[in-house]
Amino acid sequence: MDFVSVNGVVLHYRDSGAADRPALVFANSLGTDFRIWDDVAAGLDARFRIVRYDKRGHGLSGTTAAPYA
Repeated sequence: MDFVSVNGVVLHYRDSGAADRPALVFANSLGTDFRIWDDVAAGLDARFRIVRYDKRGHGLSGTTAAPYA
């Protein structure tokens, strides 16, 4: 599992495919995690670098402190 801290929020991501290929970035929709892109990534990672991440509060990504506005 890969994690990165961005502006104080820990995000879960997966980086697959060849690093020297053009990159495609996929974000999950509300109420899901980046696994919704598994089948798409499997078909593209031979030609592209695929970066998928969980939005804040989804999957294994963290959240910022409340309150929210």
